[in-house]
Amino acid sequence: MLRNHQPSALGHPHAGRDYVQLAKPWRDGILPGMTDWQADPAKLRAVQEEIYRERVLRARAMTVAERLMSGFECTRLSLSFMYGGVQAQRRGLSAEETWAEVGARIDRGRRLHDHGFYRKEAASHG
Repeated sequence: MLRNHQPSALGHPHAGRDYVQLAKPWRDGILPGMTDWQADPAKLRAVQEEIYRERVLRARAMTVAERLMSGFECTRLSLSFMYGGVQAQRRGLSAEETWAEVGARIDRGRRLHDHGFYRKEAASHG
């Protein structure tokens, strides 16, 4: 049984509490406020499949231009999340410095990908 024996200096709300006891509702599979379909794995799977079906049908009904614009919107949203993350981690940067950091992180990810990281298949270096 895991226990936090020393209270947190920051006054963490779970300091000194039994973490096994805190995890009990998750272990039982039911949380306060869960609906019937969330607690039943078969019903949850049916809801997930219905959502997937709706998304597929909606995508098939889109024109090529609409799909392209949807891709641009996803990219814009991803960049805005990255920008917000940089702002949260590195307070005090100007907008220009924040965008430069976003660009540097994208470049870092691209370099890692080029060296075979974050791929399903290893890169072939020939």
